[in-house]
Amino acid sequence: DESEPLAGLLRKCLLLGAETGSDSLRQWARYELNGYEEGVELPSYRMLPAPTLMVDSFSGPNRTTGQAFDRLQLPPKARECVPEKMPFHQPIEELQKLAEQKTLSFTGPGLGFAVKRWNDVLDWRQQVTGMHFELSGSVITGILGQIRTQLVVMVADLTAETPLAELPGKAAVDAAVEQ
Repeated sequence: DESEPLAGLLRKCLLLGAETGSDSLRQWARYELNGYEEGVELPSYRMLPAPTLMVDSFSGPNRTTGQAFDRLQLPPKARECVPEKMPFHQPIEELQKLAEQKTLSFTGPGLGFAVKRWNDVLDWRQQVTGMHFELSGSVITGILGQIRTQLVVMVADLTAETPLAELPGKAAVDAAVEQ
């Protein structure tokens, strides 16, 4: 049911995991609901290619704000500080709020260092003054859609060989989560 809130469906997964004894289903649902902690491997759908970099700079008397760059356009030493992928660790309900935004702006710990390294190779009359990632809220909507799809795939796999009136076994649930 597309109108069913995703957080509610994930809470039902917590119950299904408890009923079937599947710790892996409960853990997946918990991570999606509460967010993924640092050090926990993120699913691929929560790792996006680095979005557009917006750069503020000046060259002599001219100021530029919000000039779009791909990370590959940066000088090599600065590029080393900008990640190739952007992780989204946030809880599902936070992602849903972000998806409602037209444009999102993110900084990261490496961007300040990238600015410094870029400035190291520029002439004294040129300076980069700031850098941030910018992306559309619709990108987050895509992540939410993939989570919903993962949920549907798991349920489809679980119910393929189990009558709808019965719960699948722990091994079947764990196998569906692992896929």
